[in-house]
Amino acid sequence: MRPARPGRSRRTGAFPNAATGSEAEIAVAFDEAYRMLRRRIELLLAIPIGSIDRLALEESLREIGRSDPALPPSRQPSEREETA
Repeated sequence: MRPARPGRSRRTGAFPNAATGSEAEIAVAFDEAYRMLRRRIELLLAIPIGSIDRLALEESLREIGRSDPALPPSRQPSEREETA
């Protein structure tokens, strides 16, 4: 396993601690961040790490990073759709 590379991690979405507005709007920002993190953790845990090769693992991780937490897995855009 390679060591982590600083600066390679990307965080997508809004930072909920920077949210402004009413208490309800701030709560929505935190809820959205929670849902995004929860969905990506679920996707990460679903990867069959012991039975796939390194390239497939890397692609799975890239897909998780590109995923939209609001969409179910069957409706996530594929890499081909994103580059078209």
